[in-house]
Amino acid sequence: MSRENVPNMLLIADKYRLLRLKKAAVQFIMRNDMNYAAMHNSDVSEAFSAELLHILWTYGQVRKPNSVSEAPSSLTVQWGDVPHEFPDTTVWNNLSKSELRRACFERLLGTSATASELVVLLSGTDPTADDSPATKRQRTDST
Repeated sequence: MSRENVPNMLLIADKYRLLRLKKAAVQFIMRNDMNYAAMHNSDVSEAFSAELLHILWTYGQVRKPNSVSEAPSSLTVQWGDVPHEFPDTTVWNNLSKSELRRACFERLLGTSATASELVVLLSGTDPTADDSPATKRQRTDST
């Protein structure tokens, strides 16, 4: 991955839903000012989807300019294997929508949803799939 090819890689990853590649490209872009500028100034960025622009915007909000050296990163970092910003023990309801979007993205989950839908994705529960005995009884009684 390089500054020259990362905008194209990101576009392809987004188009074909290659989530690991997309995550790696976003991590690479946010790594330093030169990578960020290369993506931002690329003509290819004009073709980015709204969802991808949302991801870049949410990470751009918390990006620390020049916070990382120009040294090449390891292959695991290049492929997005970085520690989660939000641990699994996070109380998802306490996060802003931008934070929820980043938490979903780092877990390779969908990011185009309402805040409450993102919380459901992160918590791994489906509120419509209540299989408690009381719910089963209500379903049986109503038929």
